Amino acid sequence: MMKYRLVVFALCMGLFACSEEKSEPLPDLPRVKVPSELAGQYSGQFPCDNCKALIARATFAADSSVTIVRTLVMDTMAVDTLQGKYEVGSDSIVSLSLPEWRNWKFKRNHMGNLELLNGNGEVYLNEDELKYELIRIFTMPKMKAVPDSGNSQKVAE
Repeated sequence: MMKYRLVVFALCMGLFACSEEKSEPLPDLPRVKVPSELAGQYSGQFPCDNCKALIARATFAADSSVTIVRTLVMDTMAVDTLQGKYEVGSDSIVSLSLPEWRNWKFKRNHMGNLELLNGNGEVYLNEDELKYELIRIFTMPKMKAVPDSGNSQKVAE
Protein backbone atom coordinates (compact mmCIF):
# COMPACT_ATOMS: atom_id res chain seq x y z
CA MET A 1 0.00 0.00 0.00
CA MET A 2 2.88 2.35 0.77
CA LYS A 3 4.45 1.69 -2.62
CA TYR A 4 1.12 2.48 -4.31
CA ARG A 5 0.94 5.86 -2.51
CA LEU A 6 4.54 6.69 -3.46
CA VAL A 7 3.87 5.92 -7.15
CA VAL A 8 0.68 8.04 -7.13
CA PHE A 9 2.54 10.85 -5.33
CA ALA A 10 5.40 10.71 -7.87
CA LEU A 11 2.95 10.83 -10.81
CA CYS A 12 1.12 13.81 -9.31
CA MET A 13 4.41 15.64 -8.71
CA GLY A 14 5.44 14.90 -12.30
CA LEU A 15 2.20 16.38 -13.63
CA PHE A 16 2.51 19.51 -11.51
CA ALA A 17 6.19 19.93 -12.42
CA CYS A 18 5.35 19.79 -16.13
CA SER A 19 2.56 22.35 -15.94
CA GLU A 20 2.82 25.20 -18.41
CA GLU A 21 4.30 28.32 -16.92
CA LYS A 22 3.62 31.59 -18.69
CA SER A 23 6.57 33.90 -19.01
CA GLU A 24 6.62 37.54 -19.92
CA PRO A 25 8.13 38.54 -23.27
CA LEU A 26 11.78 39.51 -23.29
CA PRO A 27 12.51 43.24 -23.32
CA ASP A 28 13.97 44.81 -26.45
CA LEU A 29 17.75 44.76 -26.29
CA PRO A 30 19.71 47.90 -27.15
CA ARG A 31 21.41 47.89 -30.54
CA VAL A 32 25.12 47.23 -30.57
CA LYS A 33 27.05 50.32 -31.58
CA VAL A 34 29.85 49.75 -34.06
CA PRO A 35 32.90 51.88 -33.30
CA SER A 36 33.45 54.57 -35.90
CA GLU A 37 37.24 54.33 -35.72
CA LEU A 38 38.91 52.30 -38.44
CA ALA A 39 41.95 51.30 -36.37
CA GLY A 40 41.86 47.62 -35.54
CA GLN A 41 42.58 44.17 -36.85
CA TYR A 42 40.71 42.58 -39.74
CA SER A 43 40.85 39.23 -41.47
CA GLY A 44 39.55 38.03 -44.81
CA GLN A 45 40.21 36.70 -48.26
CA PHE A 46 41.28 38.49 -51.44
CA PRO A 47 40.68 37.46 -55.04
CA CYS A 48 43.44 35.32 -56.50
CA ASP A 49 43.86 34.28 -60.14
CA ASN A 50 46.70 31.77 -59.97
CA CYS A 51 46.25 30.32 -56.49
CA LYS A 52 43.81 28.36 -54.37
CA ALA A 53 43.38 31.10 -51.77
CA LEU A 54 44.83 34.43 -50.68
CA ILE A 55 44.12 35.06 -47.01
CA ALA A 56 44.97 38.35 -45.33
CA ARG A 57 45.16 39.64 -41.77
CA ALA A 58 45.29 43.44 -41.80
CA THR A 59 46.16 45.74 -38.91
CA PHE A 60 45.05 49.34 -39.38
CA ALA A 61 46.86 51.66 -36.94
CA ALA A 62 45.57 55.03 -35.76
CA ASP A 63 48.50 56.77 -37.54
CA SER A 64 47.13 55.66 -40.97
CA SER A 65 49.66 52.87 -41.40
CA VAL A 66 48.55 49.37 -42.35
CA THR A 67 50.31 46.04 -42.01
CA ILE A 68 49.03 43.06 -43.95
CA VAL A 69 50.16 39.51 -43.31
CA ARG A 70 49.11 37.59 -46.38
CA THR A 71 49.06 33.83 -46.85
CA LEU A 72 49.18 32.59 -50.42
CA VAL A 73 47.90 29.01 -50.76
CA MET A 74 48.93 27.07 -53.85
CA ASP A 75 50.42 23.56 -53.74
CA THR A 76 52.45 25.05 -50.88
CA MET A 77 51.88 28.04 -48.62
CA ALA A 78 53.82 31.29 -48.59
CA VAL A 79 53.46 33.94 -45.90
CA ASP A 80 54.76 37.49 -46.17
CA THR A 81 54.18 40.87 -44.57
CA LEU A 82 53.37 44.09 -46.39
CA GLN A 83 53.54 47.64 -45.03
CA GLY A 84 51.69 50.64 -46.37
CA LYS A 85 49.33 53.50 -45.66
CA TYR A 86 45.58 53.97 -45.77
CA GLU A 87 43.34 56.97 -46.06
CA VAL A 88 39.63 57.51 -45.71
CA GLY A 89 38.13 59.67 -48.44
CA SER A 90 35.26 62.12 -48.14
CA ASP A 91 32.97 59.41 -49.58
CA SER A 92 33.99 57.02 -46.73
CA ILE A 93 36.00 54.89 -49.16
CA VAL A 94 39.13 53.43 -47.55
CA SER A 95 42.12 53.37 -49.92
CA LEU A 96 45.14 51.16 -49.21
CA SER A 97 48.49 52.00 -50.73
CA LEU A 98 50.87 49.04 -50.58
CA PRO A 99 54.04 49.68 -52.62
CA GLU A 100 55.00 45.97 -52.88
CA TRP A 101 51.52 44.86 -53.92
CA ARG A 102 48.36 46.45 -55.27
CA ASN A 103 46.32 49.42 -54.24
CA TRP A 104 42.90 48.42 -52.92
CA LYS A 105 39.72 50.35 -52.19
CA PHE A 106 37.19 49.30 -49.57
CA LYS A 107 33.76 50.44 -48.45
CA ARG A 108 32.82 50.16 -44.78
CA ASN A 109 29.54 48.35 -44.18
CA HIS A 110 27.14 48.82 -41.25
CA MET A 111 29.01 46.16 -39.21
CA GLY A 112 32.36 47.96 -39.50
CA ASN A 113 33.77 45.39 -41.96
CA LEU A 114 35.59 46.46 -45.12
CA GLU A 115 34.11 45.30 -48.43
CA LEU A 116 36.57 45.16 -51.35
CA LEU A 117 35.61 47.32 -54.33
CA ASN A 118 36.35 46.48 -57.96
CA GLY A 119 37.54 48.96 -60.59
CA ASN A 120 33.96 50.19 -61.14
CA GLY A 121 33.52 51.06 -57.45
CA GLU A 122 31.14 48.15 -56.86
CA VAL A 123 31.53 45.49 -54.18
CA TYR A 124 33.75 42.71 -55.54
CA LEU A 125 31.94 39.34 -55.61
CA ASN A 126 33.51 35.90 -56.04
CA GLU A 127 32.17 33.16 -58.34
CA ASP A 128 29.67 32.15 -55.62
CA GLU A 129 28.34 35.74 -55.44
CA LEU A 130 29.89 36.25 -51.99
CA LYS A 131 31.62 39.49 -51.05
CA TYR A 132 35.35 39.73 -50.61
CA GLU A 133 35.62 41.52 -47.30
CA LEU A 134 37.91 42.07 -44.37
CA ILE A 135 36.00 41.24 -41.21
CA ARG A 136 36.79 43.27 -38.12
CA ILE A 137 38.30 41.06 -35.42
CA PHE A 138 38.88 43.72 -32.77
CA THR A 139 39.27 47.45 -32.30
CA MET A 140 42.54 48.96 -31.18
CA PRO A 141 42.37 50.57 -27.73
CA LYS A 142 42.47 54.34 -27.71
CA MET A 143 45.85 55.65 -26.57
CA LYS A 144 46.51 58.76 -24.56
CA ALA A 145 49.84 60.41 -23.86
CA VAL A 146 51.02 60.28 -20.26
CA PRO A 147 53.88 62.62 -19.30
CA ASP A 148 56.76 60.78 -17.63
CA SER A 149 59.57 63.08 -16.49
CA GLY A 150 59.92 64.78 -19.83
CA ASN A 151 59.26 61.71 -21.95
CA SER A 152 55.74 61.07 -23.16
CA GLN A 153 54.46 57.52 -23.17
CA LYS A 154 51.29 56.17 -24.67
CA VAL A 155 48.99 54.24 -22.40
CA ALA A 156 45.75 52.46 -23.26
CA GLU A 157 42.66 54.07 -21.77
